[in-house]
Amino acid sequence: MEFPNSTNGDRFNAKIRLDHPEFQALIREAEEEINAALWDPELVARLIEEHEQNMKDSIGEDMYLQEAAVTGFVYETDEDEEPTGVQNYIWVDESVFHAIRMIKVGDTYKALLQVTTDQYFDEQDIFHDKEMYFMAPDAIDNFEILIEEPFMEIIARHIDIGRRIITDPSFYSLSIEFQTDILNQEALRLDIDLPYLEGFGVAFDASRYIVLHDMGASDIRDGVIDQSTENREDRIQPRGQYRECLYPELAYTKGPFRRIEEFDISGGSPCIVIRNDTLGVTYLVPIEAIENHDDTYLEVYDQQDQE
Repeated sequence: MEFPNSTNGDRFNAKIRLDHPEFQALIREAEEEINAALWDPELVARLIEEHEQNMKDSIGEDMYLQEAAVTGFVYETDEDEEPTGVQNYIWVDESVFHAIRMIKVGDTYKALLQVTTDQYFDEQDIFHDKEMYFMAPDAIDNFEILIEEPFMEIIARHIDIGRRIITDPSFYSLSIEFQTDILNQEALRLDIDLPYLEGFGVAFDASRYIVLHDMGASDIRDGVIDQSTENREDRIQPRGQYRECLYPELAYTKGPFRRIEEFDISGGSPCIVIRNDTLGVTYLVPIEAIENHDDTYLEVYDQQDQE
């Protein structure tokens, strides 16, 4: 079916699709047919598969597995990720829409949106961990799909944040505990902004990186590889599975940071950590040294990589 186009800069209003009369008719048809067949479990299973696919085809592939902003009532889930029947109101920009599923709540099957919230910081700067929820379409006040920010724009933004941290004179008057908290929070925010890297193989064109061999030296500075003066065709791409983001200097400082020059490993912004089991190495790539994200490399761990 045809949907009206409703965009607002970096997001589009997906609630229009949920409220569309033809989609609402699909929901009613699915709920009526499945609940009328409860006497036959095999028929129920077949109808669930059929109607879930119909709704997926109707609402559009461009909505699935995208970051979303969601406001409305949700069903909380138990340890098995099944709805408990308990409803709460949420307002979150950091979520992912996975599917429209036919879920049994009490004695009745309902068409519900399956949504997970990412790790995020709310307006009061309180950290929230990942959660899974189910939402009835008519219980949603706002549902917007966020258009993905390009990787290099994320990197540029966090380079700027890192520079502002280490060039702020007040940072160097803080205790190591406060400094550690600030740096760890920034590394976590970068990790939250890169959810699509998790679980995948990644490769970077980088002017500088750190390589830590499983059986190598323990001092991280011995593993710094500066290839900024080499021709691009002679450079090596650090590649492997994305793990996390961190400031490596935190593991080596013996007290509070007192000058910018102490950030000689990272350059003052977080490093992206990637693991290559084939080579037995861990790479730390300072984001200020990243020149390009090679998204053609995805979990090809059986190929022979360069050292």
